[in-house]
Amino acid sequence: MMTKKKLGVFISLVICLCLCTTAYAINIVYGVNLEVSTRYENNNINGVNGYGTTYSDSGQTYIFNQTAIFDDEDNELDFSYSSSKNPNSTSVTSFVVTKNLSPYIEYKLQSYGCINWYNTEGEWESRDVDEKVFYYSGNNRTGLEEVTVTPHNWKLTEQYTRVRANHIFEKFNMDYSQYQYARDFELCNYVASEAYRFARETMERSTVSTVPTFYVNDSADTFFAVYQDANAVNYMYEYSLSEDGHWYIKNVQKEQDIGRYQDVVQSLADFKACSE
Repeated sequence: MMTKKKLGVFISLVICLCLCTTAYAINIVYGVNLEVSTRYENNNINGVNGYGTTYSDSGQTYIFNQTAIFDDEDNELDFSYSSSKNPNSTSVTSFVVTKNLSPYIEYKLQSYGCINWYNTEGEWESRDVDEKVFYYSGNNRTGLEEVTVTPHNWKLTEQYTRVRANHIFEKFNMDYSQYQYARDFELCNYVASEAYRFARETMERSTVSTVPTFYVNDSADTFFAVYQDANAVNYMYEYSLSEDGHWYIKNVQKEQDIGRYQDVVQSLADFKACSE
């Protein structure tokens, strides 16, 4: 008969073996390194050159990077992406540029990266994001200054982005409460990354527009992308998953609004005042 003392030792041994086995499995499955980084430089024309890089040290089957720069109202000032399916490529870099920055307004440079790879357990994916907040000092010689403790409330800005996106979605007689909301690459939390990349590659984009936001149905086989450009044109793209597992554009709608949301409905400053 096993005594209480022996039983306790046995249970401890089982727990230890389980923990060791779990740690070993994690090392096998997630043994590929992923790094995403951003950097920027003054381009001497009251603007910024921004770079985003995705780096992986081994064995990926697909490597992707996108970089975007946003003003303090979450308008996307420039966007680009880069990718490679060459297993010998260890990094890809995207480049964005913005001119005529307003002095002492915070801007955000954001880089999103993704890698896919295979091992004995199957196909895996890792995603990460890096961002920097900075402002233009108003002097070309002084250039750009990075903000480490930001007085701007970016979380509140993201809430404003959602309210603005809901308004645009409703312009197309859509009920946003029936869908899951996602800002930009947060869409990858609901559908495969390839669906997000396909949407980003196929949307008609002007130089400046609101950041793309997405609305996903419950079965995650249809989603909508909405945004408004600098000329107050609202866009809604409908993407669907085909029977053979490929995403395609099912419908595109455009609507000329009476003005930009922040000019005729609610500015970020007004939204903040109402939230205080």
